[in-house]
Amino acid sequence: MNDINIKLIVGLGNPGSKYANTRHNVGFNFIEYIVHKERKMLKYNKNFLGKFSDIKISEKYIKLLMPDTFMNESGRSISSISKWMNLSAENILIIVDDIDMPFGKIRLRRKGSSGGHNGLKSIENHLGSIEFARIKIGIGSPIHDEMNRNTRVIKHVLSKFTYKESMVLEELYSKIFHGICMIEHHSLERATTFLNSLKVI
Repeated sequence: MNDINIKLIVGLGNPGSKYANTRHNVGFNFIEYIVHKERKMLKYNKNFLGKFSDIKISEKYIKLLMPDTFMNESGRSISSISKWMNLSAENILIIVDDIDMPFGKIRLRRKGSSGGHNGLKSIENHLGSIEFARIKIGIGSPIHDEMNRNTRVIKHVLSKFTYKESMVLEELYSKIFHGICMIEHHSLERATTFLNSLKVI
């Protein structure tokens, strides 16, 4: 029997063509992957401050959201749709990048701190809770150079994936979607074991 009730999946990223397919936008890319796979469409809703759709897993409809705010204001969009859907933090699953994990690594957690990620910080502030599940996708650390760390981090997260990395991401997104289905069909624990032990590169 399932032990968590996901009703909303949110991919984090920055809107606009300038940021498309950058490392910081893996959350957006994952939502777009699902929408394409399930032959759905994303529609903009000004009340939610973002684009949304839905998918059906195990006879249950789950909303998908891509906030149209910038990353550090993601919580505004999530708070708006949460109030409309009458959701608690425990009903939300966030897909987000992680610069502290190697590229290709995935980590599913039921709850936790922001770890310094501005998108997660915004969600915590607007929901007043850290009790939301999150799947972190490793994007690797920036190559060391003479610039200061903050400049290096910004340059790295806003850089584009290589063609080879993009091919790996396609496989990752497929595995993540399978993991989400495992949450619905089995349990969060089983999905966590599956996703956190994956090695795709």
